[in-house]
Amino acid sequence: MRKLSVSVTILQVAVILSLGFAPQLAGTSPTGFNFLANGDFETGNLTGWNVGGVCQVDNSTVHSGQFSAYVSDVAFNSWISQHFYPETNLCVDDDLILNGWVFPSSVGSLGSVAYPFSVIRLYFVNATSGDPALMVSYDWCWNEYENNVTTAITFLLDFQANQWNLLSRNVTSDIYSFYGNMDYSNVFLSYITCLYHFSDVSPGAFYVDELELTSSAEAREPLISVQPPNTVNNSPTQGMRFHVNITIQNVSNCGSLQMTLIFNGTQIALVGVSFLPDANLPTPMYFQSGNGFMSTNVTFGSPIRTVSPVTIIDLTFKLYNRYCESSLHIDSLVVADLSGQILQSDSEDGYVQIRLTGDLNRDSAVDISDAIILANAYGSTLSAPNWNPDADINGDGTVDIYDAIILVGHLGT
Repeated sequence: MRKLSVSVTILQVAVILSLGFAPQLAGTSPTGFNFLANGDFETGNLTGWNVGGVCQVDNSTVHSGQFSAYVSDVAFNSWISQHFYPETNLCVDDDLILNGWVFPSSVGSLGSVAYPFSVIRLYFVNATSGDPALMVSYDWCWNEYENNVTTAITFLLDFQANQWNLLSRNVTSDIYSFYGNMDYSNVFLSYITCLYHFSDVSPGAFYVDELELTSSAEAREPLISVQPPNTVNNSPTQGMRFHVNITIQNVSNCGSLQMTLIFNGTQIALVGVSFLPDANLPTPMYFQSGNGFMSTNVTFGSPIRTVSPVTIIDLTFKLYNRYCESSLHIDSLVVADLSGQILQSDSEDGYVQIRLTGDLNRDSAVDISDAIILANAYGSTLSAPNWNPDADINGDGTVDIYDAIILVGHLGT
């Protein structure tokens, strides 16, 4: 799979479909949680939205309910927007669906004038660097320069003026339609904006109503996982420390979490625990090293909304000696929403394998005893009666001189 470059200079391209228009998709009933707050504006105000220029709720031109949002043509720029990352994690790959209704006063091309437009845009960010990654723009009133836009994936919509038009787009599919099946795992939705921009001429004020941003992936069960799923280290030191995270995904309003993590307490000790910054703990975190478990009951100060995995607990373990093989098993899991209703959920365990290279008998040293084990399996393959997978140090399916060389190189460690 190709890695997506998230530099805007590389991602500069406009997608204008045949005849200059992006076909309007058939309306689909959204499933899952609406990640847009107050998308129907039925609060009677713009709560949940950031506002620029002159915008307001309106009760005279509505698609349904009592209110819509009016983005006026008073200022050079008027807009309403909502930000997501990092509070809400929505990745390109999360099958993002945008639905809503638009009532424009002007539609189509405004000719060769400098850059006026009325649009809904989604901006994505590189979660690793924090830099802008890509932008998807849905335009119903534009200038001819939009045909040569070099900063967005642009879809020109065939809307009708002075009536309600359905906007229904699979944003993920729209991105895939140009870039293909790349690796978008670090590309997250930063914000969405409904934007009026005046330049030379007006692209017309507009109303929006019933805006919904959903993810089909969110319909999956909440998943609590140990990350990384496999912790491997072949050069351990006594007392070495390592980190393991507990992550959560596929939740829209997670309010609390109860769980127990069970591990081999004779080989590793839990020495540090940290939670999300806004987490509070109504019950203490219990830990007993002999039995090897950590139990916790966490109530989050604000709901967790994410489709992609985010860390909720960071655990620090210490190695007693220089060897450990232990499962990290999630048990007694209870996930609940803000109201306390229990959510059907799933979990994925982790595994720790820490051993000195060449320590075949797992005694935290590489010595003559390990050499004898290798000698007894020397020359064997997978089907041989004297086959010993531990002696196949390089994992090539044969115990041979290459394994012996590796072991000799670690003798005395």
